[in-house]
Amino acid sequence: MAENRFNHYCETLLVKHNQRNSKAITRNVESLRNVLRQETDEVVQVMFGGSIMRSTDVNRLSDVDVLLIVNQSSLASRPIAEAIEYVKDIVVRRMFQNLVRTGKLAVTVDYSDGSEIQLLPAIRT
Repeated sequence: MAENRFNHYCETLLVKHNQRNSKAITRNVESLRNVLRQETDEVVQVMFGGSIMRSTDVNRLSDVDVLLIVNQSSLASRPIAEAIEYVKDIVVRRMFQNLVRTGKLAVTVDYSDGSEIQLLPAIRT
């Protein structure tokens, strides 16, 4: 019984702290998608992943993971670092006002509203 109360308490905390500005996040993701699609017709789809997809994200702690489906078969047999650089170059060129960083798996874009969006490229083959 104590475990149920603890779970309920944790869920209540998550709901309380999970008051993201979903309009801003949606606007930022749409902006990224549009920038990428204007630059190349190889970006075919974006979809949320990670903690947002699982509804376990915490405002100001969790980033926004976006799976970026890229229809660029020439990248299929290349290292993931090349796909990341491909996406980063487009974002930096078109969204120079944002801080853009890369890691081993993603391109991270920071926004002035405090949101952080990680683009994880996935190559469609």
